[in-house]
Amino acid sequence: MSFHADLRARLAEVDASISELHLRLKPLEDARKQLQSQLDSIVYPVATLPPEITSNIFLRCLLPPPELSSPYKAHPSTSMAPLLFLQVCRRWRDIALSTPHLWADLHLNLEEMRFEIYEFDVERHIMDWFGRAGACPLSFSVRGWMGMDEAYGSDAISATLRAYAPQLQSICLQLETAHFEAIKDFTGPFPMLQSLAIALPFPDEEVGHQMLNFQPTFSNAPRLSQLSFTEEASPSMFLHPFDTLSKVTCESCSPDDFLSIMQNASFLREFECSVEPGELFAHSDSDIITNQHLHTLHLLPQCFYPSLRLLRLPALQNLHISEGIHFRETRDFLAFLARSSASLRSFSASCKITTLKVDWFAISMPGLTALELCQGDDFLLEFFTMLNRAQHPGFLPHLQSLTFRDCIFSVTAPMFSALSSRTTADGQTSILSSFRQIWPKGEYMILEDATAASFRGLVERGMAIHIGPVDRSRI
Repeated sequence: MSFHADLRARLAEVDASISELHLRLKPLEDARKQLQSQLDSIVYPVATLPPEITSNIFLRCLLPPPELSSPYKAHPSTSMAPLLFLQVCRRWRDIALSTPHLWADLHLNLEEMRFEIYEFDVERHIMDWFGRAGACPLSFSVRGWMGMDEAYGSDAISATLRAYAPQLQSICLQLETAHFEAIKDFTGPFPMLQSLAIALPFPDEEVGHQMLNFQPTFSNAPRLSQLSFTEEASPSMFLHPFDTLSKVTCESCSPDDFLSIMQNASFLREFECSVEPGELFAHSDSDIITNQHLHTLHLLPQCFYPSLRLLRLPALQNLHISEGIHFRETRDFLAFLARSSASLRSFSASCKITTLKVDWFAISMPGLTALELCQGDDFLLEFFTMLNRAQHPGFLPHLQSLTFRDCIFSVTAPMFSALSSRTTADGQTSILSSFRQIWPKGEYMILEDATAASFRGLVERGMAIHIGPVDRSRI
């Protein structure tokens, strides 16, 4: 056989093999087409839901607004709702784009955004987002970054406030001084604004805060009820409609600011603040300020409490003193309690008050239902003696919740007698429903079996008991 004939024979064999494989592949290809046809005919249950149900599910996937004290990633993000829904399928994209409430909240982290978006594009991103919200009330928050050396996004923030002022219901700005400089000439109005939070953790050392004193940007907000100033921000930086406020938080304010809020926010119900040491300039020692509606006062660390001597709070129900407040002289504070605490129902102190006396509660706070303290052994021994209803039935007769924080004390017979006496009540007294002894971090105490059994006996009688570190009870 010649060489050419041999090649032709081998080619014929390969062709025959290919034909044979085609014959074997045809049934598989037919089967594949049939299976694909069956798969294509299946309608996924989620795709059959009515649009309004799918829309409701989308709304429940939204993350809660981030806290100012904790960092959060850039938003909007394609890995989170609602932008995530735009990438799944055309139907979900249409539903998401036609659900205005999905686009009513926008939270931006400028530190993350500056690596992804050119500054001149920030405004377009914000406008596209809020443009999908239609007429919905809007929530807008912006966070800067430590060491911020330029007002990245200031023009976009200013444009957003100006464009959507009629719809903004909540505003939270944690920025540097230059950002607020960009909006100093804008005064609203903000007819829907109910909550405003301002933080200034990145002040411009050269400009300082003087440029922000009494800035009128948010002065025309007739429905503003919640106001918060944290970090370096203070109430004197902005003008506010005090007569509508019901809740105010100030991490740092002057004694005059503190008293001005008490005086002008006549419908204020909750006030959380730290008052800086300083002299009173706008108020004299004879100015008596009465706030008829305040029911909750929370004194933050470093609070300069002597300004309390001018206050009268006849409706005060809840008073909390944070850890970090050191009482050198309690005369003014005791006088404040004597004047304002007839209606007090809850008192808590996360710091040790060295001059605290048990008869404080009998004289100044007889109506307490909740008490939380951080005190030493001598105080506790006297307190439990007075708490025994069999011996002192008139001492804190309405007490329902008792907590001792950062305390490790030995369990004594007077203590059990006092707690046991509080497991029954009559028409004039209440049952002590909760007792907690929170140990200091890193401390540990062994509870004897008999002691633990006695506490469990109180539990069986209906009292909630927690003894141990904050995250675990030993009972």
